[in-house]
Amino acid sequence: MLQYLNFKKIVLSTFLIGFLGYGELRAEPTDIPTTRTLIGIAIDYGDTQAHLKDNYETLGQGIHSNKGHISKTFKISPSLEFGTWCTDKFYIGLHAGWHHMVSKHKTRNHMKGLYNLTDQLHLKNYFELLLKPGYKVGKRLMVYAKCGPSLGSFRHDTTQFNRNQKIDTFNVESRKYGLIVGFGAEYQISPRYFFSVDFTYGYYQRFKGSKTFEIIENVNDFISLKGSGVVKKSIRPSHSTLSLRISYLL
Repeated sequence: MLQYLNFKKIVLSTFLIGFLGYGELRAEPTDIPTTRTLIGIAIDYGDTQAHLKDNYETLGQGIHSNKGHISKTFKISPSLEFGTWCTDKFYIGLHAGWHHMVSKHKTRNHMKGLYNLTDQLHLKNYFELLLKPGYKVGKRLMVYAKCGPSLGSFRHDTTQFNRNQKIDTFNVESRKYGLIVGFGAEYQISPRYFFSVDFTYGYYQRFKGSKTFEIIENVNDFISLKGSGVVKKSIRPSHSTLSLRISYLL
C-alpha cells in the first residue's frame, strides 16, 4: 500500500515535470544570474508512514503486531535557497525548508476480554537541509535532484480502553534525524519568479518505549483476577511529499 501511494506521487511528479518541459519548448530565452537567493512558498501533499512493532505478549493474549500507519495531509511550507551556476548548464544549490504537517493516523487492537488498545502516530513538523544539484535542459527549465539530512518531530500514543472507557495512556515523543532524497524540475516564469514541482521521500531513525498496563479479569460474579504486563513498541517513521512551489529571486 505504501509503495502504491508513493508510485502515484512519482507518476504525478513526472507528469508535471513533462508539462513544464512542454512549456520550455515555447519559451523565450531569459537572463539567469550566476548566483541567486530564492525565497519560496509551497503547497505540500504529504503521506506520513510508520513501521510499527507492538509487543503485548506479557499481557497474556500474545499479540505481536507488525504494521504500518498511513496519514495524508495538505499543508503550506516556506523555503530558502542559495545557489550558483557552475557552468552554463550545471547548477548547485542549498535548499532549506520547514514543513508543518500535523498529520496523524489511528489503528485499534483487540486485547483480552473487553480490553482494547489504540495506536496513533503524529508527525508534527520536520526541517530539511538539502543539496540541490541541477542541470539546465533548455532556455528556462532545470531538472534537479535533492539529498540531505532532516530533523523530524514525532509522537506515538497507545491508549488502553475497557469497552469504550479510557483506562490508561502510553505516549512516546521524540525528535529524530533522517535522510531525504528526491527529484524535481524548476521553470523560470519571469526574471524573478520560478515555479517548481518535486517529490521527496524521508526516512528516520527508530524510536522505542515501554510501559506497564494493568488488566482485571472477571472469573465470575465474585472473583476477579488482576494482572499486569509491559507493553513495548518500536516505531520507524517515514514520509513522502509532493510539493508545488513558487519562488522569488531576491
